[in-house]
Amino acid sequence: MDSIAEFAPVFSYSRSGMGNSEWNGLEPTPKNVALTLHKLLAKLKLPKPYLMMGHSWGGVLIRAFGGLYPDNVKALIYVEPDNFMAEPGEGDEAFVKRGMDPKEVDKFDRESYAAMLKIIEAPVGLIAESKELIKYWDQSVAERDLGPHPEKPMVLLLGTKGFPSYPPAPEGITKPWDDDDLWFEAHIEKRINPKRKLHLRFSIFRNL
Repeated sequence: MDSIAEFAPVFSYSRSGMGNSEWNGLEPTPKNVALTLHKLLAKLKLPKPYLMMGHSWGGVLIRAFGGLYPDNVKALIYVEPDNFMAEPGEGDEAFVKRGMDPKEVDKFDRESYAAMLKIIEAPVGLIAESKELIKYWDQSVAERDLGPHPEKPMVLLLGTKGFPSYPPAPEGITKPWDDDDLWFEAHIEKRINPKRKLHLRFSIFRNL
């Protein structure tokens, strides 16, 4: 953020219940987070339109903001975004063809994530967002209520570099696969393929 701020105005904040931001008690659905941000930007009287950037779950949040407030958005930059274009179960064949049961992989993802939140003593906002994320995974694209797709320029940044360490298995939880590299290949394939539905202005698929 500091390096970008050397040549452009930057606004960043911690969402409710994280960092120094107090918990507002509002269910952190993408729509509610977008509404809160919209009110905050209006309160600060920051000039629009905005160039929105979001990583992972943040990609879903900027998509919701763009869908609800398209006139406030100049362009969207997605950095390793969650699959907001994918229906539940879409892409599971990436695991099947590598000999993995996608339902068991999904079960591990959910259980290990919940366990890690307890281990790190996650703040209330992150715990609330994790519950929302689990509900989101089970929703259809239509049920996610992200608003119409914004007709704005988009940039999609995706990396395919292997993790320095693969998903840890908290005590009492066993990985449902034997080969971490095969899991990673399936994971990347499932993440990338749905993004081909996007009408991109510019995209980077980089193998580092």
